[in-house]
Amino acid sequence: MLCMFFCLLVGPSYGQNKRKVYDGPYIEIQNNQYMVSWIEKGKYRSKKIPINNAEIFKEEFLPEVNLKDLSFTKDSVFQYRKVNKFAAISDIHGQYDLMRSLLITHGIVDEQNEWTYGDGHLVIVGDVFDRGGKVTECLWFIFELEKKAKKKGGRVHMLLGNHELMVLHGDYRYLNPKYLYIGGYLDRAYSEMFSDQTILGSWLRSKKVTISINDFVFVHGGFSKGVLERESSLMKINSIFTDQIIPDRYIQKREGSLISELYFENGPLWYRGYAEPNNFDIKQAEQLLEILNKESIIIGHTSMPQIFSLFGNSIILIDSSIKFGKTGQLLLYENDLLYRGKYNGDRELLSSEDYKTQKTSLFDYIADVIGEDVKIRIKTEFDTLLANKQDEEYYDAEYTLFDSGEELHTIETRIRTRGNMRKKLCELPPLKLDFNKTTLKKMGFSYFDKIKLVLQCLDGNENAFYTQKEHLIYQLYRAIDTLGYRCKLAEIEIVTPGDSIYKFQGFVLEDENQLAERANGEIVEKGIIRAEGLDRNSYLIVAFFQFMIGNNDWSISGRHNIKTIKLPFKDRLVAVPYDFDYSGIVNQRYSTPEDQFPRMDLSMRKLRLQSIGKEESDWIISFYNEKKSQLIEICEMATYLQPEERKSFQKSIEDFYKIINSRKQRRIYWPPKLH
Repeated sequence: MLCMFFCLLVGPSYGQNKRKVYDGPYIEIQNNQYMVSWIEKGKYRSKKIPINNAEIFKEEFLPEVNLKDLSFTKDSVFQYRKVNKFAAISDIHGQYDLMRSLLITHGIVDEQNEWTYGDGHLVIVGDVFDRGGKVTECLWFIFELEKKAKKKGGRVHMLLGNHELMVLHGDYRYLNPKYLYIGGYLDRAYSEMFSDQTILGSWLRSKKVTISINDFVFVHGGFSKGVLERESSLMKINSIFTDQIIPDRYIQKREGSLISELYFENGPLWYRGYAEPNNFDIKQAEQLLEILNKESIIIGHTSMPQIFSLFGNSIILIDSSIKFGKTGQLLLYENDLLYRGKYNGDRELLSSEDYKTQKTSLFDYIADVIGEDVKIRIKTEFDTLLANKQDEEYYDAEYTLFDSGEELHTIETRIRTRGNMRKKLCELPPLKLDFNKTTLKKMGFSYFDKIKLVLQCLDGNENAFYTQKEHLIYQLYRAIDTLGYRCKLAEIEIVTPGDSIYKFQGFVLEDENQLAERANGEIVEKGIIRAEGLDRNSYLIVAFFQFMIGNNDWSISGRHNIKTIKLPFKDRLVAVPYDFDYSGIVNQRYSTPEDQFPRMDLSMRKLRLQSIGKEESDWIISFYNEKKSQLIEICEMATYLQPEERKSFQKSIEDFYKIINSRKQRRIYWPPKLH
């Protein structure tokens, strides 16, 4: 019944595209036969194949599996010495194409998935399951690659991560909806597809949680001091997982129990202590390595902007955020040196000094690396902050970032209100987070230490869509000019000292200093500026964009909702707009009476130009006409808005194009004379 519920839950989205759903094969042994089942174009397929007549399973869009050799060896070895080279990757999470691309780029396999790494070792440091939509492809790829590597003198080691254990124990919190649909369609729990009666299930149950190569220890989460003080034998830890933890999905948390210690948050599959810069130092790292009698611990589990080293390569974090399907890295070891193998094929020598040249900021990570289901939890004195919102005083806070419900990291910070008018007009003003630069560097981020949060102006679910519409405007301007502010929608959860929880719609907005560095420019805040002193094309683009969205709440002379930037290749300053809440296309409702601060609608459109020549007019109309299809597509893709809101946005943009392409309409809305 649970499976059928999941099928109904995810069915509408997958049901509409069921012909695009492929998965499998899942293979069981029954009475000297292989029972092979798979999903093809959304339909269940199966066949029984006598083991002695088995050949190659080959179906379009599915992994090719050699049924003549489904055997595997449970490798009892957990220590490997005198290994000349190895590669390590972690937290693949169903991102088959990205994983394969990395392995090809760095010479581990070729385009035909054949092993090309000689006597090298490849270590997958856990978490192949969940999130992505090609988990089965990943599993069969690794299953076959193990054999191919061994034939050529190499080795592939797949270690278990917390997500492997979750699936085997029936915990589906992070399962891709595709697999919920398939489980419901087959009327089987997803974990049953990996039971000990299946090939992949029994293969997974043969895997270890930790190995060592030379003086490196590999484990998914990490070893806490509490665990190692009770049990430091890698062989014993592996056997406890194989013989006791994996077969028992109902382990209870009991004080004093070694199994409980290994299974829960301080255990080797879940521990995150190494990634807490304020609570973990070189002394603690040295203590752990002394117990293990090793030089380095290599872990995944905690998402980083790139592979990151701590304390002279004593601790190496290799979860490079492959799970989000955008980019990733391999750890490479050759000739006693460690390298970061980048997605483009470049190699960088790995060093604990990398933080000094780190380019990925915390904002970059949110905006460009992680997925779309973002939640930011902030613990702070929120009621006091709101009561004193005009003061812009900083308060201590704890920031936690989540993606798809999974915690990525927690950082101590401080928070204050910001924004001139919104502090007066809104119940929930925008916020600014200020992080410690040293803490960020220890976590692998660059020195940009500010993050801006824009919250929905008024409390209540019915007001959330105003913030979503403003976010969409930022997205539209980025399509017009890549210099525009970057932003990312997020659920903002505020937790007070009394454990009251507030949830708001919001978005994360790029800090202007980071925007300027991204453009290799400099923010200019002082000095008198007039429209005629700006780069003309930049000014025309801004003016027409504000006209399109019906926004009159901006001015050049006062730098009101406009940033001016000096770029090295421009003689004059360029303008970048922000704060679009008062535009007609948003039609925001504030808490003040309308006679004091009236709502703006699109009937108030005004093109704010003193003059425009025919040549300029032709140029800017042509410029915007080239952008039309892209702008409409961005509106169509804004599924976070209700359909009627998306249609309203599209209609507003269509009306803008009717105006700029019609001389009659243009005369109504354009005060400048064309000459």
